[in-house]
Amino acid sequence: MPLRTILNQIGRLSLKYFALSVVAMAIVGASMVASTSRNNSVAANKQSTSLVTPDLALPRVDQQQGRERLQAELITLRPTGFEPAEITRQQGPFLLAVDNRTGTDEDLTLIVERVNGPREHEVKQMGRRIRWRKVMDLQPGDYWLKVAEHPEWACHIAITAR
Repeated sequence: MPLRTILNQIGRLSLKYFALSVVAMAIVGASMVASTSRNNSVAANKQSTSLVTPDLALPRVDQQQGRERLQAELITLRPTGFEPAEITRQQGPFLLAVDNRTGTDEDLTLIVERVNGPREHEVKQMGRRIRWRKVMDLQPGDYWLKVAEHPEWACHIAITAR
């Protein structure tokens, strides 16, 4: 059936309005596809973040709700010890990031402990594992980041009250 006959059967709809209707339907369809695609990618991102190990997972920061951004303290372990050898920061959650640049294949045990107090965290690094990340929320006081196998390697961590 020719297009003109179809248009005449629909009513007094002109070819111009028919074309506009087709374009409008195409736009609505495209926006629905884009919305579905965006929702699928958000769902995929949520699934992928759930696969991260707890030591690597960082709390999400929602700037619109006025929460502070999580800060990181980067400490490098070298054959001569930790760099820097001392850090001072205010109380509150932070990412403790240790990069092993000793070049050794030996297993190393990293310890975070309060001066004259209990151990807060301990992790054994196997061989050449290069990085260790942990979100910490320490109470005000003095702490040591140490390597059990090398007592001379130590970093003083001072946490001050807010």
